[in-house]
Amino acid sequence: MRTFAVIALVLAGSLASLPALACGVDSDFRQEVRADPVSSLFQEASRLDVQAASQESIAASLERNAEELAARARLLRAQANARVEINRAALLARAEELSAQGAVARAQAAERRVQSSHLRAEARRLRDEANRLAGNGRRRTWHSASL
Repeated sequence: MRTFAVIALVLAGSLASLPALACGVDSDFRQEVRADPVSSLFQEASRLDVQAASQESIAASLERNAEELAARARLLRAQANARVEINRAALLARAEELSAQGAVARAQAAERRVQSSHLRAEARRLRDEANRLAGNGRRRTWHSASL
């Protein structure tokens, strides 16, 4: 009985929409939504600024990690100098590993900063283009704050 009720409801719903579909779609009711190119450029510039800030944050984190690794490597080298020959080699090897990891983290941080710089330059270019499209004064221009 339940199945019959569900089928009846689905069938009634589909049949009720048929008259609306038969009318067609009047082209007068269609609205084309066109984005304002100036606003779009400003939004894209803002999005790029957010990405740039994120890259800077990641770079700072990588830099802190690199410093911590360097400090641990220095500590291990100091401990290695105070130990006997057997433990000394293992400590120095581990210190070299940490130094290498620190160098990789610094390189990654530098790359993130370069990416951030490119993103900010592109954001500035988009803002300049938006201001040019706005007609140099017909709209309020927006200038990015120094970050």
